[in-house]
Amino acid sequence: MMKRFTILAVVILLITSLAISSGAQHHSDTRERKMQNMSRAEEKNCFGTFSAEDGTVEGRFVSFDHDDENGTISDFEIYTGESYVKVFDRVMIQDFNHIETNISGAVFTMNGSDSRIMIHNNPRTIMQVNNPYTDTPFMIDYEVSDEIDIEETGETRPYSIKYRLSDDRFEGVINTPLNTTLDNDTITVDGENHSETAHSLFMNKPTYTGEESARQEQLRNGIAEEIIGAEIDIIGRGAAHVSHQVRYRENVHLQIISMEQERLRIRVQSEDPQGTSLMIRIEKDSLELEADQIRLELDGEEGERGSLQEVLEAEDDLRYEVQERDDGILEIVVNVPSFSEREIVIEGETRLPGFTLPILLLVFAVTTIVWSFKKNRKD
Repeated sequence: MMKRFTILAVVILLITSLAISSGAQHHSDTRERKMQNMSRAEEKNCFGTFSAEDGTVEGRFVSFDHDDENGTISDFEIYTGESYVKVFDRVMIQDFNHIETNISGAVFTMNGSDSRIMIHNNPRTIMQVNNPYTDTPFMIDYEVSDEIDIEETGETRPYSIKYRLSDDRFEGVINTPLNTTLDNDTITVDGENHSETAHSLFMNKPTYTGEESARQEQLRNGIAEEIIGAEIDIIGRGAAHVSHQVRYRENVHLQIISMEQERLRIRVQSEDPQGTSLMIRIEKDSLELEADQIRLELDGEEGERGSLQEVLEAEDDLRYEVQERDDGILEIVVNVPSFSEREIVIEGETRLPGFTLPILLLVFAVTTIVWSFKKNRKD
């Protein structure tokens, strides 16, 4: 009997010591791996951090100056992969009334009493301006650089591209459901009498060629028309992963529940019951899955694979599309038919449950005790 208890004590001590040492090592490594993952996020053209000094903000994909008190962004330049292009001399929110400015990861935010401007350090170099208060006026002036051509699309639909901005190095768009006017090089967005959340969006078209260029145009149109409600980029896995989220519909929220080998769980919430499409980008190496191995579930219901066009037109159907980019990023677009709180699971078609070292040791301990007990009975 004493021999059995001795074996059990040794095994428990072994498991405990391994768990403690593993935990200490895990905490010391997590910060370093997060920094490595952030560097990879920039290398893979997903997103990057900002640096700021004396009113100047710089990032891999975009740089600009800001005047908090007057609610202005100036010298707004985007990186095309070869050089910087100045798109706006100035962007001004009238009657801004500044409250605070902060930078968190890949997002710059300048908050006023009624309005907010957000700039994302990612390849689309997204600039979002919002005013959720219907009883307050809302007006933005985009002063476009002299070097940039402005094309008025003539679109009158509420959610559509109103202006295309371009030169020989880049192409961007301005989208808003509000009234707009063009005077020389200044685009004015007028939301003085808006009946819902007033917003305006600028985004760049990332540089791609061939079929991928056409696909990115589809995605950009889906964003402009608010068919795509949000997107999230994820680099790494486990506690060391880094992510960046853009919400094109203000009330859509994405939250990573867990991420492990061959399995990703994301919670999706919205106060608006209307469905939307979502874009999820993650490293193939993080999931350890090929594009054709991926299956997607929504609240336990398996989705149907389709083309990007089928997903964007799905409306009431649960459909998804998976595309692998040349840099090893898996781009997943899924249509979520309706909302409150939903859970998306992305995993391999034949995924087996994983076992950690402590679990294996526990199985070993139980097996050892049973074997010892049986042996002693025989003796």
